[in-house]
Amino acid sequence: MIELKGPHRLDHIDYYVREISAGVFMLSNDGERIEEVGRSDSNVHEAIIKACGVQRGVDTKYSYFWVGLAPNAKVAFREHCKLWHRYMYMKGIETHPTPPDGDSRIGCPVSECEWNHANGLSSDDG
Repeated sequence: MIELKGPHRLDHIDYYVREISAGVFMLSNDGERIEEVGRSDSNVHEAIIKACGVQRGVDTKYSYFWVGLAPNAKVAFREHCKLWHRYMYMKGIETHPTPPDGDSRIGCPVSECEWNHANGLSSDDG
């Protein structure tokens, strides 16, 4: 399991995310309510910046983030699934995370996940 740290203010991302690593993140406007979850299979710092729409001198889409580094893309994917089921599925966001490129046989770790069934996978795959 990946330990998510935060909430951190987005303008402090360079302090809290120094490594180039796979990982997962959650984004928020107020530092309390989760508005979006995501992952990167290679550079979570870059993925957070992109998801927030950061541009010099322009307000961003989100002000706070949580981040957890992963040892590899597979671990990041499986943790992304858990976050999606916990925060996004309940909001009616129907797009389940997809596995990293080249790893289409990795199942979602949530045993009752319909995505596993639709893709012929189980939570024990991978």
